[in-house]
Amino acid sequence: MNCEERVGAREAEEFQGLYGPFMVHETMVQRIWLRGEFDRLQARTLDGEPVEVLDPGEWNRQAGPDFLGARLKIGRRLAEGDVEVHFRLRHWHDHNHSADPAYARVILHVVCFPPGAAEADRPAVVENRTIPTLVLLDLLWRDLEDYAADEAIAALAGTDFGALAERLLQLDGAACRRALTSAARRRWQEKVHYAGLRIDRLGWREACHQTALEILGYRSNRSPMLEAAARFPLAEWLGIGLEPSTVLEQVRTAWTSRGIRPANRPLERLRQYREWVNRAGCWPERLREVVDVLRPGEIPPPLPPEHHARMARRELDLPGLERRLAEEVTGGAVGGKRLHNLITDGFLPLATAADGVDRFAWWFWWQPGDAPDHLSRALRDAGLFQQRGEAPANGWQQGGFGLLLQERVSS
Repeated sequence: MNCEERVGAREAEEFQGLYGPFMVHETMVQRIWLRGEFDRLQARTLDGEPVEVLDPGEWNRQAGPDFLGARLKIGRRLAEGDVEVHFRLRHWHDHNHSADPAYARVILHVVCFPPGAAEADRPAVVENRTIPTLVLLDLLWRDLEDYAADEAIAALAGTDFGALAERLLQLDGAACRRALTSAARRRWQEKVHYAGLRIDRLGWREACHQTALEILGYRSNRSPMLEAAARFPLAEWLGIGLEPSTVLEQVRTAWTSRGIRPANRPLERLRQYREWVNRAGCWPERLREVVDVLRPGEIPPPLPPEHHARMARRELDLPGLERRLAEEVTGGAVGGKRLHNLITDGFLPLATAADGVDRFAWWFWWQPGDAPDHLSRALRDAGLFQQRGEAPANGWQQGGFGLLLQERVSS
């Protein structure tokens, strides 16, 4: 940690990330608690008691505890009351909550980081009652920096991408492409880094399984899909009798269907994964076989950004690789933009994290998956895709995202 500051009524801390400092606001940690974006199956207090979240409580934006009226099962006892969220255990004492009667009903202290030895000797206390503490860091599905980037991406939903076009128009054509390519490579390296962390934690098969379900969940249902992957490992999907409706019912993290097209609703996507596994079997091993043909000595250096997308795709035979991934890895169960997202956000980063073969060129020139229409329009307004043979590519979109994210995550 490099600094700590107060933002209105919210705490924020600056951390050193993969490519420099990034800011995390306490409200982000609160959202993680509210949405259940952590491995709830492994949740334990510092004293080792299991914590089951029956209801995270109502998010309180006024003075007092962060969540009101939570319902929890801690150990064998049911508890109803409030939940307070901090970065660190010591912040309970820094804010003098022990002397504030507004915190008398707190039943759980949720902190992001594990306490040091001195902190652990001073647990949260109110009215001579010790409050159990739950540490989130080791329970998070993803790296903290990845959560921060995700928050920034969500904030981009209302962004005027015209500002990006104006920024790029200040550069000549070659400089514009260099800026986007540089930002895209950084995005690629981040994806490979996070894929590597997941493989280290879960192993190859379960990392692939978790990633696939996360991507099928879209942004709205990423967290419940991750819980589904944890509750039902790939081996259970490979067996007989696991029904998508059972998975849907047993996941504790709230699903959402609001604003989602019927074909993308959780049950339909779980059925799609059921069909995928039925057709392809142990698909992570098939993925390894398909991408294993890309040996280090056989891979040309990344194509310069002056190449056009259509030319690059022909030279790299991306249509052929797409057919193999679609047919051999997903059994033909996934297609269109969702397949492109699986490949660019999942398959290629996982493969590179596992064997060290840099597949940046494949990732860059792949067809883009889901992205805001305003982003493609901004890139077109900036002068891309105007020459014969030019077409949208994943790398150009990722570069545009990357330039915007660099500003948001660091501020």
